[in-house]
Amino acid sequence: ATADTQAQANFGYVSNADSAIVLTLPPSNMLTVGSEIKLLVNGEGNVTVTPNAGQNFKTSAGLSWQMTSAPRSWWSGLATSADGTRVIAGNSNNGGIYLSTDSGATWSQTSAPNTYWSSLASSADGSKLAATISNNGGIYVSADSGTTWTQTSAPAAYWAGLASSADGTKLVAANGNNGGIYLSADSGATWTQTSAPTAYWRGVAMSTDGTRIVANNQSSGSIYVSADGGATWQSNGSGLSAAAVACSGDCTKVVIVGYNGIYTSTDSGATMTQADAPVSSEWTSIGMSNDGNTIVAVSYSSPMDFAGAGIYVSRDGGAIWTQVEQTTNSSWQAAAVSADGRKLYAGGNYGNIFTNGGGSLVARAASALDLIYAGGGTFFLATVSGSVIAP
Repeated sequence: ATADTQAQANFGYVSNADSAIVLTLPPSNMLTVGSEIKLLVNGEGNVTVTPNAGQNFKTSAGLSWQMTSAPRSWWSGLATSADGTRVIAGNSNNGGIYLSTDSGATWSQTSAPNTYWSSLASSADGSKLAATISNNGGIYVSADSGTTWTQTSAPAAYWAGLASSADGTKLVAANGNNGGIYLSADSGATWTQTSAPTAYWRGVAMSTDGTRIVANNQSSGSIYVSADGGATWQSNGSGLSAAAVACSGDCTKVVIVGYNGIYTSTDSGATMTQADAPVSSEWTSIGMSNDGNTIVAVSYSSPMDFAGAGIYVSRDGGAIWTQVEQTTNSSWQAAAVSADGRKLYAGGNYGNIFTNGGGSLVARAASALDLIYAGGGTFFLATVSGSVIAP
């Protein structure tokens, strides 16, 4: 190959290109378990092996991620644009909000004040941003991709959840200290308390059009769902107390992480089913792609459960989970996923921000690799020689 190529199952490819080219993997519906793709790079140009939405790579040691250049800090919240290129991260220990416009490669601190940031949200294009303060603080918004920030009229509270519609006009925020759920229909300019009961709310998610909202009520241990933009609410009475909640683009698929493990739903939270994931008392954050297939969950280490701490990824809606290779962090607090599920991010408490790099392998000159399809969108990197950068 000397130009960009669409790969087929059970084929081998030799690159003689002296400039960079792209080898796109076959879609999952064209593969069977055991399908193989081989690559040999003879030319001087790098070959980027690009997966489709919902696909990822696995090495013998688990999924491999990269540490970004974001400074080591107390990262409590992450949010991304739909394509995952624009990422914002909030510091919960009297710190600032940082922005990356290149998928985490570089970061810069925004003009948002140093405070105790908790939750973050972004519109699909990354132009409209919102952030909450946990320590009896307010809600800030940016209408210019994070260049400037303005405090809104939202009341001071211990905010413990925030979500945005795709266009950034609708926002929902949850009070984590015996308070209510608030809505804005004008990008944060004004706020109205909904009819949701006063409770210790923890985590909230919103559909891309803003009509469906899912929130976790820690007081009653149940998931509350609104199908009319927050006008009315219904409890599922599950008895599950969650630390975080996420949903698909239409909010028909819901996932929660809590003290009893990870639970998923395919009926907007009406019923929850426990996933086959490690049971940890320290799950802290979760993110889900628009189709509901890709999920990233993070857990916090404790003296009782240090081995269970880490990043876990599912590519099939929560049926199968894989732990990311151990990194320098143990106290994970934040997770985010791009809309198509390709770009994943995680941040830690006094730690770093990591990413899967958008999911592409980069094979350099004089390198070779052998990919075997393992099902569920996962390719196993069976053999490698030379220089191959894994996501």
